Amino acid sequence: MPKNFDELSDALRQEVMGEMAETFFGERKHVEDVVERIKNLAAEVEPHAAAAVRAGGGVHFLLLSDADIIGAFYRLLGVAAEPFLAAIACCGEEPFPEVEGGFALTRGGRYVKLVLAAYAGYQQALDAYLFGRPYDDPIQPGRKRLSANLAQIKELTAAVNVRIAKLNQSQSPADILCFIRTMDPEEMERRRITGATLDGFEDCLNRDMAMPLVDWAAFKLPDLPELPPPEAVAKALGSFLEDLYARNTDRVAETLARIKTRT
Repeated sequence: MPKNFDELSDALRQEVMGEMAETFFGERKHVEDVVERIKNLAAEVEPHAAAAVRAGGGVHFLLLSDADIIGAFYRLLGVAAEPFLAAIACCGEEPFPEVEGGFALTRGGRYVKLVLAAYAGYQQALDAYLFGRPYDDPIQPGRKRLSANLAQIKELTAAVNVRIAKLNQSQSPADILCFIRTMDPEEMERRRITGATLDGFEDCLNRDMAMPLVDWAAFKLPDLPELPPPEAVAKALGSFLEDLYARNTDRVAETLARIKTRT
Protein backbone atom coordinates (compact mmCIF):
# COMPACT_ATOMS: atom_id res chain seq x y z
CA MET A 1 0.00 0.00 0.00
CA PRO A 2 2.73 2.59 0.84
CA LYS A 3 4.39 1.88 -2.47
CA ASN A 4 1.13 2.37 -4.34
CA PHE A 5 0.46 5.52 -2.35
CA ASP A 6 3.92 6.91 -3.20
CA GLU A 7 3.42 6.12 -6.87
CA LEU A 8 0.01 7.77 -6.83
CA SER A 9 1.43 10.78 -5.02
CA ASP A 10 4.27 11.10 -7.51
CA ALA A 11 1.90 10.80 -10.46
CA LEU A 12 -0.41 13.43 -8.99
CA ARG A 13 2.51 15.75 -8.30
CA GLN A 14 3.80 15.36 -11.84
CA GLU A 15 0.34 16.02 -13.26
CA VAL A 16 -0.14 19.17 -11.19
CA MET A 17 3.34 20.41 -12.03
CA GLY A 18 2.71 19.76 -15.72
CA GLU A 19 -0.57 21.67 -15.65
CA MET A 20 1.05 24.58 -13.79
CA ALA A 21 3.93 24.72 -16.26
CA GLU A 22 1.51 24.57 -19.19
CA THR A 23 -0.54 27.41 -17.70
CA PHE A 24 2.52 29.47 -16.74
CA PHE A 25 4.26 29.21 -20.10
CA GLY A 26 1.05 29.03 -22.11
CA GLU A 27 -0.15 32.36 -20.77
CA ARG A 28 3.21 33.94 -21.56
CA LYS A 29 3.22 32.45 -25.05
CA HIS A 30 -0.22 33.96 -25.65
CA VAL A 31 1.04 37.37 -24.53
CA GLU A 32 4.13 37.03 -26.72
CA ASP A 33 1.88 36.25 -29.70
CA VAL A 34 -0.15 39.41 -29.05
CA VAL A 35 3.03 41.49 -28.72
CA GLU A 36 4.25 40.09 -32.04
CA ARG A 37 0.89 41.01 -33.57
CA ILE A 38 1.31 44.57 -32.30
CA LYS A 39 4.77 44.76 -33.87
CA ASN A 40 3.38 43.55 -37.19
CA LEU A 41 0.58 46.10 -36.99
CA ALA A 42 3.12 48.86 -36.36
CA ALA A 43 4.99 47.83 -39.50
CA GLU A 44 1.73 47.95 -41.48
CA VAL A 45 0.80 51.35 -40.03
CA GLU A 46 4.17 52.98 -40.68
CA PRO A 47 3.48 53.76 -44.39
CA HIS A 48 0.14 55.35 -43.44
CA ALA A 49 1.92 57.53 -40.89
CA ALA A 50 4.47 58.57 -43.52
CA ALA A 51 1.69 59.42 -45.99
CA ALA A 52 -0.09 61.60 -43.42
CA VAL A 53 3.13 63.39 -42.52
CA ARG A 54 3.96 64.02 -46.19
CA ALA A 55 0.50 65.42 -46.79
CA GLY A 56 0.88 67.68 -43.77
CA GLY A 57 4.23 68.87 -45.05
CA GLY A 58 2.58 69.81 -48.32
CA VAL A 59 0.01 71.91 -46.51
CA HIS A 60 2.74 73.61 -44.48
CA PHE A 61 4.56 74.38 -47.73
CA LEU A 62 1.43 76.06 -49.09
CA LEU A 63 1.18 78.04 -45.86
CA LEU A 64 4.51 79.57 -46.86
CA SER A 65 6.40 77.43 -44.32
CA ASP A 66 5.72 80.27 -41.91
CA ALA A 67 5.55 79.19 -38.27
CA ASP A 68 3.13 81.96 -37.31
CA ILE A 69 0.78 81.22 -40.21
CA ILE A 70 0.95 77.48 -39.56
CA GLY A 71 0.22 78.05 -35.87
CA ALA A 72 -2.80 80.19 -36.74
CA PHE A 73 -3.97 77.51 -39.18
CA TYR A 74 -4.01 74.81 -36.49
CA ARG A 75 -5.63 77.13 -33.97
CA LEU A 76 -8.42 77.67 -36.48
CA LEU A 77 -8.82 73.88 -36.68
CA GLY A 78 -8.92 73.66 -32.87
CA VAL A 79 -5.80 71.52 -32.41
CA ALA A 80 -2.25 72.07 -31.20
CA ALA A 81 0.34 72.64 -33.91
CA GLU A 82 3.31 71.17 -32.02
CA PRO A 83 2.70 67.44 -32.67
CA PHE A 84 2.36 68.07 -36.40
CA LEU A 85 5.38 70.36 -36.55
CA ALA A 86 7.50 67.79 -34.73
CA ALA A 87 6.37 64.89 -36.93
CA ILE A 88 6.94 66.82 -40.16
CA ALA A 89 10.34 68.08 -38.98
CA CYS A 90 11.40 64.44 -38.44
CA CYS A 91 10.16 63.39 -41.86
CA GLY A 92 13.50 63.97 -43.56
CA GLU A 93 11.85 64.94 -46.85
CA GLU A 94 11.30 68.36 -48.39
CA PRO A 95 7.58 69.10 -47.95
CA PHE A 96 5.69 69.57 -51.19
CA PRO A 97 1.97 69.43 -52.09
CA GLU A 98 0.84 66.49 -54.19
CA VAL A 99 -2.58 67.82 -55.24
CA GLU A 100 -4.14 70.09 -57.83
CA GLY A 101 -6.55 72.80 -56.79
CA GLY A 102 -8.73 73.03 -59.86
CA PHE A 103 -9.66 76.01 -62.01
CA ALA A 104 -10.19 79.55 -60.72
CA LEU A 105 -10.23 82.91 -62.48
CA THR A 106 -7.75 84.59 -60.15
CA ARG A 107 -4.45 83.58 -58.61
CA GLY A 108 -5.93 84.12 -55.17
CA GLY A 109 -8.81 81.83 -56.04
CA ARG A 110 -6.44 79.16 -57.35
CA TYR A 111 -4.42 79.41 -54.16
CA VAL A 112 -7.45 78.99 -51.91
CA LYS A 113 -8.69 75.99 -53.91
CA LEU A 114 -5.23 74.42 -53.87
CA VAL A 115 -4.86 74.70 -50.11
CA LEU A 116 -8.39 73.41 -49.51
CA ALA A 117 -7.69 70.41 -51.75
CA ALA A 118 -4.37 69.81 -49.97
CA TYR A 119 -6.08 69.99 -46.59
CA ALA A 120 -8.72 67.47 -47.70
CA GLY A 121 -5.98 65.02 -48.68
CA TYR A 122 -4.15 65.73 -45.44
CA GLN A 123 -7.20 65.07 -43.29
CA GLN A 124 -8.06 61.88 -45.15
CA ALA A 125 -4.50 60.53 -44.92
CA LEU A 126 -4.38 61.36 -41.22
CA ASP A 127 -7.77 59.73 -40.61
CA ALA A 128 -6.57 56.55 -42.35
CA TYR A 129 -3.47 56.53 -40.15
CA LEU A 130 -5.35 57.14 -36.92
CA PHE A 131 -8.48 55.03 -37.46
CA GLY A 132 -7.98 52.95 -40.58
CA ARG A 133 -9.70 52.84 -43.91
CA PRO A 134 -12.28 50.22 -45.00
CA TYR A 135 -11.37 48.01 -47.95
CA ASP A 136 -12.81 44.95 -49.67
CA ASP A 137 -11.79 41.63 -48.16
CA PRO A 138 -9.84 39.81 -50.89
CA ILE A 139 -10.71 36.43 -49.39
CA GLN A 140 -14.41 36.92 -48.61
CA PRO A 141 -16.18 38.93 -51.35
CA GLY A 142 -18.76 41.37 -50.02
CA ARG A 143 -17.01 41.70 -46.67
CA LYS A 144 -15.24 44.86 -45.57
CA ARG A 145 -12.08 45.00 -43.52
CA LEU A 146 -10.33 47.88 -41.79
CA SER A 147 -6.73 48.74 -42.56
CA ALA A 148 -4.18 48.68 -39.73
CA ASN A 149 -4.20 51.91 -37.75
CA LEU A 150 -2.84 53.64 -34.67
CA ALA A 151 -6.05 53.19 -32.66
CA GLN A 152 -5.71 49.40 -32.96
CA ILE A 153 -2.12 49.54 -31.74
CA LYS A 154 -3.05 51.68 -28.73
CA GLU A 155 -6.02 49.46 -27.86
CA LEU A 156 -4.06 46.21 -28.14
CA THR A 157 -1.14 47.67 -26.21
CA ALA A 158 -3.38 48.79 -23.34
CA ALA A 159 -5.11 45.39 -23.20
CA VAL A 160 -1.92 43.33 -23.30
CA ASN A 161 -0.28 45.54 -20.66
CA VAL A 162 -3.19 44.83 -18.30
CA ARG A 163 -2.69 41.12 -18.94
CA ILE A 164 1.08 41.37 -18.42
CA ALA A 165 0.63 43.22 -15.12
CA LYS A 166 -1.78 40.53 -13.89
CA LEU A 167 0.56 37.74 -14.95
CA ASN A 168 3.55 39.34 -13.24
CA GLN A 169 1.52 39.72 -10.06
CA SER A 170 -0.67 36.62 -9.91
CA GLN A 171 1.68 34.15 -11.60
CA SER A 172 5.06 35.41 -10.49
CA PRO A 173 7.96 32.97 -11.06
CA ALA A 174 8.82 32.95 -7.34
CA ASP A 175 5.27 32.03 -6.34
CA ILE A 176 5.09 29.23 -8.92
CA LEU A 177 8.46 27.83 -7.86
CA CYS A 178 7.59 28.03 -4.17
CA PHE A 179 4.31 26.21 -4.74
CA ILE A 180 6.01 23.47 -6.71
CA ARG A 181 8.53 22.99 -3.89
CA THR A 182 5.73 22.63 -1.32
CA MET A 183 4.63 19.52 -3.16
CA ASP A 184 7.83 17.77 -2.04
CA PRO A 185 8.11 18.22 1.76
CA GLU A 186 11.31 16.18 1.99
CA GLU A 187 13.02 18.30 -0.63
CA MET A 188 11.80 21.44 1.13
CA GLU A 189 13.35 20.26 4.39
CA ARG A 190 16.67 19.49 2.71
CA ARG A 191 16.71 22.95 1.13
CA ARG A 192 15.85 24.53 4.46
CA ILE A 193 18.73 22.74 6.18
CA THR A 194 21.24 23.60 3.44
CA GLY A 195 19.97 27.18 3.06
CA ALA A 196 18.94 26.64 -0.57
CA THR A 197 15.64 28.49 -0.22
CA LEU A 198 14.18 31.45 -2.07
CA ASP A 199 14.15 33.63 1.03
CA GLY A 200 15.43 37.05 0.06
CA PHE A 201 15.61 36.17 -3.64
CA GLU A 202 11.93 36.40 -4.57
CA ASP A 203 12.07 40.03 -5.71
CA CYS A 204 15.21 39.44 -7.75
CA LEU A 205 13.74 36.35 -9.40
CA ASN A 206 10.45 38.06 -10.18
CA ARG A 207 12.22 41.14 -11.55
CA ASP A 208 14.53 39.14 -13.81
CA MET A 209 11.75 36.94 -15.17
CA ALA A 210 8.98 39.54 -15.31
CA MET A 211 7.38 40.20 -18.68
CA PRO A 212 8.07 43.80 -19.74
CA LEU A 213 5.17 46.10 -20.53
CA VAL A 214 4.73 47.16 -24.15
CA ASP A 215 5.43 50.81 -24.94
CA TRP A 216 3.78 51.63 -28.25
CA ALA A 217 5.86 54.82 -28.43
CA ALA A 218 8.89 52.57 -29.02
CA PHE A 219 7.54 52.00 -32.55
CA LYS A 220 8.24 55.69 -33.22
CA LEU A 221 4.82 56.33 -34.73
CA PRO A 222 3.74 59.97 -34.37
CA ASP A 223 0.96 60.59 -31.85
CA LEU A 224 -1.14 63.10 -33.77
CA PRO A 225 -4.56 64.53 -32.91
CA GLU A 226 -7.54 64.16 -35.21
CA LEU A 227 -8.27 66.95 -37.69
CA PRO A 228 -11.83 68.10 -38.50
CA PRO A 229 -13.29 66.98 -41.86
CA PRO A 230 -12.92 69.50 -44.72
CA GLU A 231 -16.63 70.23 -44.98
CA ALA A 232 -16.75 71.25 -41.33
CA VAL A 233 -14.08 73.94 -41.72
CA ALA A 234 -14.30 74.86 -45.42
CA LYS A 235 -15.94 78.25 -44.88
CA ALA A 236 -13.69 79.36 -42.01
CA LEU A 237 -10.60 78.00 -43.73
CA GLY A 238 -11.54 79.71 -46.98
CA SER A 239 -11.79 83.08 -45.23
CA PHE A 240 -8.49 82.45 -43.47
CA LEU A 241 -6.76 81.69 -46.77
CA GLU A 242 -8.25 84.71 -48.55
CA ASP A 243 -6.90 86.95 -45.80
CA LEU A 244 -3.55 85.15 -45.90
CA TYR A 245 -3.32 85.75 -49.65
CA ALA A 246 -4.24 89.42 -49.34
CA ARG A 247 -1.49 89.96 -46.77
CA ASN A 248 1.16 87.85 -48.52
CA THR A 249 0.45 88.19 -52.25
CA ASP A 250 4.07 88.17 -53.38
CA ARG A 251 5.08 85.28 -51.13
CA VAL A 252 2.12 83.22 -52.31
CA ALA A 253 3.07 84.00 -55.93
CA GLU A 254 6.59 82.73 -55.27
CA THR A 255 5.23 79.55 -53.68
CA LEU A 256 2.91 78.87 -56.59
CA ALA A 257 5.77 79.51 -59.02
CA ARG A 258 7.89 76.90 -57.21
CA ILE A 259 5.04 74.40 -57.54
CA LYS A 260 4.72 75.14 -61.26
CA THR A 261 8.47 74.69 -61.72
CA ARG A 262 8.44 71.36 -59.91
CA THR A 263 5.49 70.01 -61.90
